[in-house]
Formats: sequence, structure tokens, C-alpha cells
Amino acid sequence: FLLDATCARLALPLISAAVHADHGQVVLLHAPGPGLRDIFSGRPGPDQDGCDMRQVSVQLLRHVAELVMDRLKELLDNDRSHAGQIELVNDQGRAISIDARSLQPAE
Repeated sequence: FLLDATCARLALPLISAAVHADHGQVVLLHAPGPGLRDIFSGRPGPDQDGCDMRQVSVQLLRHVAELVMDRLKELLDNDRSHAGQIELVNDQGRAISIDARSLQPAE
């Protein structure tokens, strides 16, 4: 969370990506919008800690990398329309988008 906290303090957008088994996620943070701790408030579960990265398909890595590059191109064009959207993708390239703000606990 150190990089996330630094980006928040400096008001810099952060593109975060992760893969686990046969799914991946990409999210644009601080653009404006939530940070990692706002979305993932708990500790990783045992499934995440024990994920064998050798089991992640090359296709999934390619799809996640393409989403990261799309978000980067948008940032360079000053387009922040995906800010706060968690994009979930499977190894077939099918993706859904979830508004991360809807995942935040009510106050």
C-alpha cells in the first residue's frame, strides 16, 4: 500500500493490476476516486497468498496488460473516465466493470 499512499498524497493517478488463477483486475485509482485501501480494506486471504503464479495463463496476462495500456493511453489523453472502475477480466478476454465506489462500506 506504500505506492498507493504516495500517489494519494501527491494526487497522482495509479493504475493497479493483479492476476489470480484465471482472473485479473485493473483499476485506475486517485484519478479522482478511491485508493486501494478504500476498495481492499482487509488482508489477503489464504487463496491469494498461496496463488501459484505459474498457473496464470499467458492469455490472461496479455488481456490484463492490454487493459493497463488502454488506461495509460487514456491518462495521457487526459481521459479519466475509467477512474474508480474495477475491470475484471478472465483468460478468454471477457471483462466486466464495477464501480469501486459502490463497494465502499456505508458510513
